[in-house]
Amino acid sequence: MLYLKMPEAKSVLFACSLDRFTPRKAALRDSFWEVDVPAGRSFSYFYIVDREIYTPPCSQKERDDFGSLNCLYTGQ
Repeated sequence: MLYLKMPEAKSVLFACSLDRFTPRKAALRDSFWEVDVPAGRSFSYFYIVDREIYTPPCSQKERDDFGSLNCLYTGQ
């Protein structure tokens, strides 16, 4: 499960390399947006917050094919 603290957002979508960056809805719970992702596998990801791409602060990032930075989840 990944969490994003952005309670003022009206909508949050999550996109990751595991499914070719197909956006999926995150759920708002107790001021955090959450999304289920498979554990133990590395992937890159970003969010779409109120129709704007958002890359949260994260310890590892990588550039995608379009030059944008995405967070990198290493499964640790």
